[in-house]
Amino acid sequence: MAKTPERKKFFESRSASEIRALVGDTKTRNPNVLYEIEKVVPRLLDITDPNTQAILLKSPLIPNRFYNSQSWHDANRKWFKHGALVFPARPKTQEQAYQMKRLPIEELAVALNHNLVSVPLGQIEQVGHGMHPVQGNDRRERKIPFLFDLQGYQIFDYARSGTVQGIEIKPYEDSQGVSLEGAEIEANVPSRNKGETRKQIRWSHVPVERNKVANAIITSVRPDFYEGEIPENVKFAQTRFTYRDQRRSSDISIIAPQAIAAYHGIANQYLEEGNRVPHRANPFIIPTQNLVDLYKRIGSNLLIYDPTIRNGKGGVRKPHQAEASNLIAQGISYLGIRESMQNPRNLSSLPQFNWDRRE
Repeated sequence: MAKTPERKKFFESRSASEIRALVGDTKTRNPNVLYEIEKVVPRLLDITDPNTQAILLKSPLIPNRFYNSQSWHDANRKWFKHGALVFPARPKTQEQAYQMKRLPIEELAVALNHNLVSVPLGQIEQVGHGMHPVQGNDRRERKIPFLFDLQGYQIFDYARSGTVQGIEIKPYEDSQGVSLEGAEIEANVPSRNKGETRKQIRWSHVPVERNKVANAIITSVRPDFYEGEIPENVKFAQTRFTYRDQRRSSDISIIAPQAIAAYHGIANQYLEEGNRVPHRANPFIIPTQNLVDLYKRIGSNLLIYDPTIRNGKGGVRKPHQAEASNLIAQGISYLGIRESMQNPRNLSSLPQFNWDRRE
């Protein structure tokens, strides 16, 4: 098994053993042990001292259709690949996209409100949101796990923390077709892991001119990593597979946290130069501190009992990617749209957040 990379301090979270110590003795009656899925998010958000409080969930978050009594790890992998997504209203043609009045994130907010906010927490199964391109040659569905939204913004905040070289942007706007197809922009993004080189990403179809075409262009926005730079979690999620007659993952483009960080960096630079177009077209969630706090608690104050680990003897572990993404979806439902995400229309600059797990 490959060694887990060591995170830089900005991205550190507690280990399972550290969280276990905060949970306390589980052999006696313990209020930190939960059996109801719908209580996890409220309890995490109610934590007043993240340095002394933690929760152990003893029920599976995994939906029944993905459930595997032999390996919850495999079940989580299937859930992450095949789990339900929230899609904003989908224009069927370019012309319909031209007529849309809402920003992409406003359309997503409407869809999230409909699909998540009105649903009991324990019944939410979504793990991300998506987009359907209406123009261009690459019509693959774009998939953004909720976890990646938060991880991407965390990388973006790290890049402008003053402790590391920031995100470097190199736009290519001189080519013909920018007005109709958007710009190609290269970005150089710092790594989360110690000893790793920076990620080189090229974004295509970034709207940079204010016109009616921007809403159509953004549906086709696509990041490409340079050879050898693709993160392992994205390689896995896009591995060719077939499951219960669903489409193969070659029909889906997963947008990685590093790419999301790069887009925020692009939007931020253009915003500082007085161009709000990439910022307003941003399809990724700009969180609130409430949602950031939930993300931190999921990584540093939550364990899940898993009967399939330790050769079937059972044990505790931290949430897998699908579980973390789903809990963020539950957080959006519990907090509501206004308390969990922000509208670029109302922002003159991109906010910075407190990512310290101790606070």
